[in-house]
Amino acid sequence: MECWCTVIALVTGVIAMALPLDAPEACSAERADIIALLNGNRDTFIAGWVNQISVPMATNITG
Repeated sequence: MECWCTVIALVTGVIAMALPLDAPEACSAERADIIALLNGNRDTFIAGWVNQISVPMATNITG
């Protein structure tokens, strides 16, 4: 079981590098621009957040 959890953690870690979690330059961008970007790329941002949630779940299975 530990082997699969390690594999899942490594794979989701690699995927996390490709998926965004926030709008680029969100601190300095206008709110309307951020909302438009998030709405336009909704599926990608949802996949990024689901991926981030799966990492702790995979590592806690072995605990």
